[in-house]
Amino acid sequence: MVVSKMGMDITLGCPQGYEPNLEVVSQAKREGCKNGQQSEGDERSKEAVKGADIVYTDVWASMGKEMSIKLRSKIFKPFQVNAHLVKEAKVDYLFMHCLPPIVEKR
Repeated sequence: MVVSKMGMDITLGCPQGYEPNLEVVSQAKREGCKNGQQSEGDERSKEAVKGADIVYTDVWASMGKEMSIKLRSKIFKPFQVNAHLVKEAKVDYLFMHCLPPIVEKR
């Protein structure tokens, strides 16, 4: 996790059963301690976004996992980034997503 090397605090919000790899999280926490960074997790979407400078999201079902979209839609719905959720973030928060940037051809 790059943020642990940059000294940025991070809160990961995800439903139970979809947590990031524990070894990766442990490694990031160890690295973050060197830089005064804090990492934590939260199964409550509002708590994970509270006071955030940046809200970053990912897709609910990756390529090749389209068959599980109905189940994942139900599980991840509380983590949907919408106007209600981002009220918990800072007023000037930035929203980022995993999609590539749109490049217009002229």
